[in-house]
Amino acid sequence: MIRNLVTATCLSLLAAACADLEKPAYTLPYAPDVRDRHPMVLKNELTTLDIYPTQVGGLELRQKVDLQDFARTYGPAGKSALVVSSPYKGSGADNASVDQHVGYVVKALVSAGVPRSSIELKKYQALQYDRIEPIKLAYVQLEAGLPHECGQWPDDLGADSGIANLENLTHANFGCAHQQNIAAQIANPMDVVRPARETAPDSTQRVLMLRKFVAGEPTSTSRPPAQSGGGDSVSSSSAN
Repeated sequence: MIRNLVTATCLSLLAAACADLEKPAYTLPYAPDVRDRHPMVLKNELTTLDIYPTQVGGLELRQKVDLQDFARTYGPAGKSALVVSSPYKGSGADNASVDQHVGYVVKALVSAGVPRSSIELKKYQALQYDRIEPIKLAYVQLEAGLPHECGQWPDDLGADSGIANLENLTHANFGCAHQQNIAAQIANPMDVVRPARETAPDSTQRVLMLRKFVAGEPTSTSRPPAQSGGGDSVSSSSAN
């Protein structure tokens, strides 16, 4: 009798263990964690700039500023050659004028810090001969972003969504804009996949603050004296 009870108990325990391993009869419509639902990933993004050869003998002031900003961005972010594509037209005179303007563009880029070896010159066929076609600058850079667009609403939030309501889930688009904004503000996209190493502490400043603390001296940063007409002078005068 006792052996039968022990056998029945063991069988019931095994059955309970198997029941815990059984998968639910339904699956969630999307990942409940925002970081899994809208993960940050690394992407190759094409950065472009169009320069129109509209001025004879050089670049316009706005074009010079645009090229300086473009070159400044290319320095730390560019992972490919900076391609400068100029239009090829049927008229030899037009091609000579465009080639001269390309020379101005390349000179401006080199002056802004782009190595000449990183600039690649190409041609593209101009389809409209009576239209001013741009000199196209482009390079590939590494960016952090999301693998999909935000604003996806697969379910009607005003209706009963069944499993989503039972599991107390947030809607599918929840957290997408938040993740996208964080990815856009990251200075180094590699921080998305691995954390940056900590820099060495300032041991000199640490010892100095410790000595001040032991001596009973204030360790906080001192404020500069209030300027004339500031809030401190007003409050002090009112107190008098």
